[in-house]
Amino acid sequence: MDDSVYALRRKVIDIIYDANRRLQANGHPRLPRQEVRIVDGGECSTLGYAWLGRNIVHIVKGTCEGASDTSTHTELLYTTLHELLHSVLGVEHNESCPLMCKYHKYEVTDEVAWELFGGYFE
Repeated sequence: MDDSVYALRRKVIDIIYDANRRLQANGHPRLPRQEVRIVDGGECSTLGYAWLGRNIVHIVKGTCEGASDTSTHTELLYTTLHELLHSVLGVEHNESCPLMCKYHKYEVTDEVAWELFGGYFE
């Protein structure tokens, strides 16, 4: 893993650390260790993917790049939380949930994304 890929992976891991802090602050246990990889998207239009209940998360490189920009950071946060719910809890897509719909079709603020994420652990 070169330095540029490590820096992108670090952005995802920082979100996972934040998720752990938030969950523990609300009396929930830590997330299990996640296998996080940054992958090339190829011709795929997905932002990331995960294996249901297997603690494996892959985020497409383009989703991470530029995540210091507010809109891109929100997309990375949204994608990471979405994939964590697949990976940790085995949550499937739900078109009525702004965080778990199959395609990122809702405008979701960071605050709303965190609220929706936490709600799955209640």
